[in-house]
Amino acid sequence: MIAKILTTLLGLTLILMVACGSAAEPTAAPAAEPTAAPVESATSQPTAVPQVAAPPAEIEVNPGKVTAMIGNFGIERFDGVYGSTVQDYMRIIHSFLISADVKDGQRVFIPGIATQWQMSSDGLTWIFTIRDGVKFFDGKELTAEDVVWSLRHHHGPDSFEYSQSDSAMTIARNVDRMEQTGPDQVSVTFKEPFVEYTERISENTGATHGAIHPKRASLHDDDEAAAYDENPIGAGIMRLVEHVPSDVMSFERFADHYQQPENGFPTDKRVNFTLLDLRLIPEESTRVAALRAGSADIAPISLATREQVEAGGGRLVFGPEAVFLMPNYRGCWKSEFPCHDKRVRQALDYAIDKELMRDRLYGPDVMQVK
Repeated sequence: MIAKILTTLLGLTLILMVACGSAAEPTAAPAAEPTAAPVESATSQPTAVPQVAAPPAEIEVNPGKVTAMIGNFGIERFDGVYGSTVQDYMRIIHSFLISADVKDGQRVFIPGIATQWQMSSDGLTWIFTIRDGVKFFDGKELTAEDVVWSLRHHHGPDSFEYSQSDSAMTIARNVDRMEQTGPDQVSVTFKEPFVEYTERISENTGATHGAIHPKRASLHDDDEAAAYDENPIGAGIMRLVEHVPSDVMSFERFADHYQQPENGFPTDKRVNFTLLDLRLIPEESTRVAALRAGSADIAPISLATREQVEAGGGRLVFGPEAVFLMPNYRGCWKSEFPCHDKRVRQALDYAIDKELMRDRLYGPDVMQVK
């Protein structure tokens, strides 16, 4: 979650990322000539990002470097389909089909690489309109071809041959086809209605199913995948400039990141510093010592070491909605399941003592019940 708060936490010395909320979860053979996807009526269609009336003020970029520490690098690959990656660096490198922002204190969906999306009345097909002008780190413009390749690669029917992601495979089992249906349009059709698909591929989730990569020659090739790990190209807020396995990942600010006021976004998601070192420090005691010594700026800690950090002049900052706890009501659109009845779902919701869970597991300081 460090990637989500780097823009606003420059100058802070500490972040605790255990805050919980109750918002929704997140988390084929090549198509022939594109054909129009069947859309009978739109049930969800966000509008494009509103344009600003006046030219935005130029962001002031600090030439310095932020040093952040985390306890886990996962498998240290930059493509989530190949196993357990870590959000701290994946959210730095990649941008998502559906983005997120904070409005009135709540995280909400906003257009990302997709300017709008809609679902057919039967719940089977989702259609996405792809934004013009989004650039990858290498300067190439992101296209609908990149989007359809990324979705097929992550959770298309052919991904069963190579994917190591259980959550992606859950989606893939329900996919009928993914195809480009226009110059700036991509459609995904499922075997059964999948109304929560947009949540699963959004930036709001803990997965990377909606991260868009540059199209490669094949959906999976070991040599291509290895080459991508050496030089991961994304459309995120920072580009990787150095990777020392089990030690550090170094990043540089990407000034052409598309989510900025000049492109009509109300929030500038570009970081306001130049360099970032993301260091692997598994031991909490070592992270605390580094914070107290001033050799690191940001690190996750537990409440057990809170007093040590604050005694050394550090600040404890809770990351809103850094973690979600939520029950999933699978298949409730089917009339044969009891949870199809809204009253059953409401009864289940009332039966869970969320306040007790909060107080026993976390405490009111770090968990909000909604």
